[in-house]
Amino acid sequence: AALPIYNRQHSAEGRRVVITALCRGRVWPAMMAALGVAVVLGPAAVVAAPEFGEWKVLELPDRAPARFTILDNQEIEVATAASASFFYRDAPGAAGWLAWRWRVDRPGRAGDLMQQGQDDRPLAVHLWFPDDSIGGVFKGLFTELFGYPAVGRVMTYVWAAGNEKGKRFANPYLEPGQGVVIVLRDAGDGWGLWRDESVDFAADYQRAFGTAPPAPRFLAVSGDSDDLGGATLGRIVEPRFQLYRAN
Repeated sequence: AALPIYNRQHSAEGRRVVITALCRGRVWPAMMAALGVAVVLGPAAVVAAPEFGEWKVLELPDRAPARFTILDNQEIEVATAASASFFYRDAPGAAGWLAWRWRVDRPGRAGDLMQQGQDDRPLAVHLWFPDDSIGGVFKGLFTELFGYPAVGRVMTYVWAAGNEKGKRFANPYLEPGQGVVIVLRDAGDGWGLWRDESVDFAADYQRAFGTAPPAPRFLAVSGDSDDLGGATLGRIVEPRFQLYRAN
């Protein structure tokens, strides 16, 4: 595999830094299924980019990457063009609530989040949990070589491009009991408007999986337009963990 190529672009506006990483390699489909996306085995665009603060980029096999731009005011701009990837960091000592602000300026094409190959969305927030029953598959040398985070169960909070607000359903890419998707916002919430969220992820985990959650291992944000094409653009203020619901 070739070494990653890193590209940092600085602009005068707000000292923006855009981080991209490109390399080639091969990965197992099961790894990306654990992250909640479909994978075709073959040459892959990879993996963990150098940290910007605490955040890293995780690119997907055979997918053009999304672009993540960090602004001075703790906003993360997420832009896609027939592309998808993740921006993630560790989530040490996470409490039971998660709060953030987000907005969608360009929603992209509306699909069906419950169907593989139709589940594009402009913005999503993910919690990746450890799970010893399946996490062992992705530990050790494999994750060290390819830079993938070892994860078990997955929770995904979505702003949808269509009209799917309020839906909760199993992640269509995962085995039963391993992932849940919760649609918090959709087209009815409007575009170009900031919206505030405060979710009791511990209660959501209990409802989805029937047990109290372990502490999340990673927090991630993403944009996704790789299935239906088109482009998306949104922003999210860095999510924060807390002990109680935000006012």
